[in-house]
Amino acid sequence: MHFRQYVAAKCIGLYTLMGLIIGVFYAYTALTGRNIVWVDILSSLLSVILVQAMTYFGETGDNRLEDFFAPALMLIMLYYLMFFSFTIYPPKAALFRDPVGGGYGITAGMVKEG
Repeated sequence: MHFRQYVAAKCIGLYTLMGLIIGVFYAYTALTGRNIVWVDILSSLLSVILVQAMTYFGETGDNRLEDFFAPALMLIMLYYLMFFSFTIYPPKAALFRDPVGGGYGITAGMVKEG
């Protein structure tokens, strides 16, 4: 296995996993109108299995993923930059809103009301 192909396959897997988990969650909550914990757990588990299989075949297959090493590396660095930035200073979007306290960011959940 070549390192460049590995990085490119893992980058594709990383963004696919995020998209699958978020997409499935919003799709089924839009259809049912509520959040079901066992569906969240099952969809996350199935998404991880699917993405691991996908990246395995991306790493070991006869594809040319190593040609995408530089963009994949930049996308992975962007992911980590967004992860750490959005943890402390999230955008004011519904995806980042604390459903219990209604705030944004890690301090929103730590402050007790009343």
